[in-house]
Amino acid sequence: MPGLWQIAAGTSDRDFRKLFLDHDLMLIGPGNPGPAPAEIYRGRGIMGTIGSFAADPEPGDPILLRIGQEVVAIGHISNDEGYSWDERFDDVLGWDLQHCRRVQWEPGLMGDFPEVAGVFEGVLQRPTFSRVHLVDDH
Repeated sequence: MPGLWQIAAGTSDRDFRKLFLDHDLMLIGPGNPGPAPAEIYRGRGIMGTIGSFAADPEPGDPILLRIGQEVVAIGHISNDEGYSWDERFDDVLGWDLQHCRRVQWEPGLMGDFPEVAGVFEGVLQRPTFSRVHLVDDH
């Protein structure tokens, strides 16, 4: 069964949504100390999150794009490319976001799955990137 993932495209102050959607990608940082996998990307915290971003999603896995607690788009991890580290993203609105994955964003899917729009409501804090476990209450 494919994993379901979520990625934050910034905050209301730093909204990377247009960059992600226009270029069919998702980014995470910090970009230093360099590409994953490296020993530093094992474990907890942001470095462990980057390790998971680089290694865990499979091509075709669905992903939710969110700003804060609101899901704004749905896509699928691209079959074409896996993880990459791209120095072109060393300064995105003041953030170094060189860890990159290609995504085929399908914003029109939001209308087909309106229930995901509020899936993060009431969640105070969520990692920048993580697996999502939906609870079926039927």
